[in-house]
Amino acid sequence: MKNEISSDFICVKCQGRLFRLEQKLQCSSCMSEFIIDDGIIDFRGNRQGYYFNPISATNMDTLINQIGVDNWSQTVRSFIKCVGPKSPDSWIDNLVVDSRYAWKIFLDSDKSKSLLDIGCGLGNLVSNLAPHFGKVYAMDLTYKRLQFTQKRSLIFNASDDFSFIAGGDQKYLPFPDRSIDCVTLSGVLEWVGEGDTAPYNSGNKFRRLWHMLANNFGESSPRSIQIAFLKEIRRVLKEDGQLFVGIENRLNYEYFVSRPDHHSNLKYGSLMPRFMANLYSIFVKHQPYRTFTYSIPGYRKLFAEAGFDSLEFIGLFDGYSFLRKMLPFTKIGKIWQPSKEKYLKEKIFSNKYFVPAYGIVASSSNRKRTSVHDKIFNAITQKMGGGISQNFITKSYIVTDKEKLIINCNIAAKDVVVKIPLNEASLLAQKKNKELLIKVSGLSVSPDFICQVEERGLQGFVEEEVKGDIISALIRSNISHKNLYQGIGELLGKLNSPESVMLKGKTEFSGDIYKRVVEYPLKDLFVELKDKSLNDYLYEYFSDNLKGKYVGSGIYHGDLSVSNIMMTPDGSYQLIDWEGGMENGIPVLDAINFIGSYYRHTNAQAGMNDTINVLTNDNFKESEEWNFLVEQYRYWGIDLNLHKSLVYLNWLSNVSHLLPFSLRFNEKNINNLIYDVVAEMR
Repeated sequence: MKNEISSDFICVKCQGRLFRLEQKLQCSSCMSEFIIDDGIIDFRGNRQGYYFNPISATNMDTLINQIGVDNWSQTVRSFIKCVGPKSPDSWIDNLVVDSRYAWKIFLDSDKSKSLLDIGCGLGNLVSNLAPHFGKVYAMDLTYKRLQFTQKRSLIFNASDDFSFIAGGDQKYLPFPDRSIDCVTLSGVLEWVGEGDTAPYNSGNKFRRLWHMLANNFGESSPRSIQIAFLKEIRRVLKEDGQLFVGIENRLNYEYFVSRPDHHSNLKYGSLMPRFMANLYSIFVKHQPYRTFTYSIPGYRKLFAEAGFDSLEFIGLFDGYSFLRKMLPFTKIGKIWQPSKEKYLKEKIFSNKYFVPAYGIVASSSNRKRTSVHDKIFNAITQKMGGGISQNFITKSYIVTDKEKLIINCNIAAKDVVVKIPLNEASLLAQKKNKELLIKVSGLSVSPDFICQVEERGLQGFVEEEVKGDIISALIRSNISHKNLYQGIGELLGKLNSPESVMLKGKTEFSGDIYKRVVEYPLKDLFVELKDKSLNDYLYEYFSDNLKGKYVGSGIYHGDLSVSNIMMTPDGSYQLIDWEGGMENGIPVLDAINFIGSYYRHTNAQAGMNDTINVLTNDNFKESEEWNFLVEQYRYWGIDLNLHKSLVYLNWLSNVSHLLPFSLRFNEKNINNLIYDVVAEMR
């Protein structure tokens, strides 16, 4: 018996209305049926067996079953083990790094709007964007990847409204006309052009060759397939809807040097005329060249033919994966004034025609531009007393390893830094940064905190921009060791001067401070690694060597490194990025951390264990660095015999700051930064 009409979906074969029948949908026109299996609607056509995944179907089933049994970090590490040793960082970026979607600030997201992610893969993008939209549709042709996405959504998106759809190979998308507010295609459009590869892999040799040679012509050409696909997306988008596409640039500067084309893996493949690239691919790989990417003019023509008459381009470095920097190029960047590059190489790399990849926001020309980006800046302008909408100029968009977007800009005639956290761990870190900037205000050791705003589920933390040079850039120039250590000593003295009301002085390392500095980080470490022997040993080590001893207590930066110290034009030092700090911490750890960061910066191959070995070696006590630390130990009244244990305590602090981000997923780094270090401790 037919139940209610399914208003969300239409038939992918004839666009007829669908009725719900128990665990399936049926078309009222062509009578086609589409199974609903455990919450996934199967709209696939003749590509039921399609499987695009780096691990076997059997291993994928095992991982899917273990989600929710293992913790999430263990699941990700197991996935990467199945992939093998090749490119673990690439799969961590694909699976869990939220900062690769910093471009979402340029979308018009809202809880009243719907999102369709086509080619959702392993679900990282749709999981990240879902909290900013109301209704969310995750769609993929590989069924098991969709199951994986569904399971992860139960962990990270329990309160979000999801629908899961297997499909993408039929004539129509399963949505009525003008029904979706935003569609995302990240790393998908180039693969759409592959189409059905059966003609190139079946039949006799001459028939296969004929199909390959005819590859670039007619409706089955990659470009024609891409246009048809974009037209179908245009059909389902609302009149004021947006399409976001993350895709490589055909003229990526890397392709001119040594890097093969990302998709065909042919050196210089994307730079050739299509017919030459096709012949080249047939000769080398015995397959036609079908993963088409384009330059800016090419994308403009492609999207125009599909009915999108407004395109906004964002340059993405190092691509839409491993995102480190964004460069707006068109209407998105109307308030964008980048600094001029000094060198020809940098000018070429940042030229809009040669960047590695693009984020393309496609829409109709008459839509109102109300991106989250502009809303955040308008809110900041209002708080800073600018009054006039869009009274701001942006200079750079940098994405960090700690999952935040940093925007250097001028708002209401004041140079500021806006930090936008891109996940929960980063949000907690920015709240800590704000708290400590306010706490140390007036000590002349850090930028002033200005304000905080929230728009469409994203928060912006605004602080004063510190003018000057990062110490890491000066170390190899004309700065002397003596002047450097003297300056750092003065900086630490300002931070915890005898007159400061925040200085706690000589303190027994026990009670609350011991819990915060030792026990809580060890607890977090154990949750991620599930290694009782490691856990027991570290608890015992710090208890035996440091608990109850006398250490100094006061303001602690938490990451006093060569990358977080600025030398201002007047020669003084300022500290930025207080994300790992404490109001009542162990300040001498900052001095130890600085020496360690200095060593790693000047010894590029040195790892954490190398640094610890240098700092705890007897020869270290003959160095300027040791003399610097001795002054700090004496200031705090710390027994010099505690040095080695404090070096390991600083290691624990470093690890605990990295753990909420990508460290917990990277088994190689876990071995290098944790297990190898503990092996040396024993």
